[in-house]
Amino acid sequence: SYWLMCQYGDGGSITRWVKRLKSEPFWAIISGFYPGNVPGVGTFYDFEDRLCDFDSGKRVERCTKMHKPLSKPKKKLKKNQKQPPKHQGVVQRLVDRILRDEDKPQPERADKYLQQIFKECFVLPSAKRGLLGDTANLAVSGDGMVLATGASPMHQRL
Repeated sequence: SYWLMCQYGDGGSITRWVKRLKSEPFWAIISGFYPGNVPGVGTFYDFEDRLCDFDSGKRVERCTKMHKPLSKPKKKLKKNQKQPPKHQGVVQRLVDRILRDEDKPQPERADKYLQQIFKECFVLPSAKRGLLGDTANLAVSGDGMVLATGASPMHQRL
């Protein structure tokens, strides 16, 4: 249900998702709940706390918008003139940080648990039923995003 909320919910709002589960039996059933027995908002937050290990201070944003809307430039530019960079040296600082910290152990990502749940609940049962075809010749690719989006740079769904 948490995964469905991130994919089909209204911006990742747990409160709105629970209201939708209670008002639309389709989403309750596909989430694994009986339509009249949907868990409350607090249950989803408890699940998120356990999943994301908030005790260590590593809060992972739910499926809210990741980018701020683009703002218009403040001053008028002449033809073929570029806007000056807001933060000079950002790329160099990132490169320096990556090179400095490359030998340090990396913290576990919270999406690792979601990927394990997805694998155990969906991928492996589908493979056992033969829905994926010949798994020895299966090619899978991804870009490393935690959640797939259908958005374009102009904030319109494709």
